[in-house]
Amino acid sequence: MKLRLNKPTLAQMQDDVRAIVIDWKERYHKSFITVENTDGFYADEDAKVTMINILTDKIQTAQVAGDFAGMTKLSPTAKIPLAEGVVAVVTGFFLGHPYLNIYQASAPQIGGAQ
Repeated sequence: MKLRLNKPTLAQMQDDVRAIVIDWKERYHKSFITVENTDGFYADEDAKVTMINILTDKIQTAQVAGDFAGMTKLSPTAKIPLAEGVVAVVTGFFLGHPYLNIYQASAPQIGGAQ
């Protein structure tokens, strides 16, 4: 889902996520981000992936392998799993345009409800 960055949207974000989003917004002067609920995702080459566990407040950042990053532990062809309570903030460039995607783990479905 594409979201416009405004005060109400930023107020709903967890503090660590909000700090990354505000820094990105001020640096690149962009006002739209993408947010998706999923159990895993794929990151583009040379993207920066920041995993935030909102339950324990642990943060880890890594760069995906690519032309500029060289060989790293994250492969652009490997699915990155998301556990419950984890938010991934992915930043990078596509055709010279900066992007920011937020992936958050979906809540488990109870009783097969959809």
